[in-house]
Amino acid sequence: MKLDNEAYVLVMPSMKHKQAAIEYISEFARAGELIDGTGLEADIGESFDAYGEWISRFYSSDEGAADGKVGGSFTYFFMDENERRLIGTVNIRQGNKIEEEFGNIGYAIRPLLRGQGLGKQLVESAVAMCEFMGLEVITAVINPENYPSKRILESCGFLVNGILSNGNVMYRRGENNA
Repeated sequence: MKLDNEAYVLVMPSMKHKQAAIEYISEFARAGELIDGTGLEADIGESFDAYGEWISRFYSSDEGAADGKVGGSFTYFFMDENERRLIGTVNIRQGNKIEEEFGNIGYAIRPLLRGQGLGKQLVESAVAMCEFMGLEVITAVINPENYPSKRILESCGFLVNGILSNGNVMYRRGENNA
């Protein structure tokens, strides 16, 4: 499946995106993959009926803030400009404990749409959103064997910042990548 000459936007999830989200999650399930790092699958799981509950929690500004695990964490949908097709998801984390372990951004692209430059567009959009939010340093954490993500991050100006205790690689962009 290839998409040509389309524009993409980051949008906040809403109930109008439920069908697109179901199709997105189903594609990952058919591919036998998890939707790591985006805040989507962990909240919805395999129950599509839980989408409405997830949306309600998503718009609750203090969800999880007390334990420092979710507060300041926002999931965006990367969609076609008409908001009919969910291309990818990104989670932007700011000012909480999960950021230290997983970085400021986590993202995923539909399995059937990979290899078309959409991951780079998604990360560029996420970086722009992080900068808009006032983040001067942006981090991402990946599995060292995730070579496509490594290429995407490096093409977007991220450099290796270190190896975490679990073996994952922390990438960093900003403040001269020091």
